[in-house]
Amino acid sequence: NALPEMRERQQLIMKFLILTGCRSTEIRTAKWEWFDLMDQTWTIPASDYKTGKSVRRALPDAVVKMMKSHKETSLSKHVVTLSRYKGPEDDRPPLQPNVALFSAQIISKTGMKPWSLHDLRRTVATRLSELGAPPHVVEKLLGHHMAGVMARYNLHDYIDDQRHWLAVWQNHLEKLVGHPLV
Repeated sequence: NALPEMRERQQLIMKFLILTGCRSTEIRTAKWEWFDLMDQTWTIPASDYKTGKSVRRALPDAVVKMMKSHKETSLSKHVVTLSRYKGPEDDRPPLQPNVALFSAQIISKTGMKPWSLHDLRRTVATRLSELGAPPHVVEKLLGHHMAGVMARYNLHDYIDDQRHWLAVWQNHLEKLVGHPLV
């Protein structure tokens, strides 16, 4: 309920986090070149990912629609820029402390108990598991790399399974809020 009152870039970040379960840093620093909106995927290159390995993830329909709409007016290489973006020389992502305040804004407007942006990640993982998503798909959706033998021998990204479970998640959220998310 608090999202429509937020600025467009704040809404984009919050909806992206809620719909994908990604880390706030991943959308905060994202570049348009990482997204293939036709294929409904995004790939964070190894140079920009915390593990030093690239990761490819699916995007739900609502995120693709939101990103396409946002891209129409974007003048930067970053998906999200500073709130006072002045042009190509100022093309840099917002700072993490500023983005971290988005949850505090929502909390103050709604009276919710305190939570952090990272808590959204935990919520997505937990709720997807409750909806029946297999653990390995949840791990891939979160951008985690497999452990143990799977890390060495199973390099599949389960992108079709990611798409399916993100659609289930989007549908679940839309039922909860009573309207489409985009």
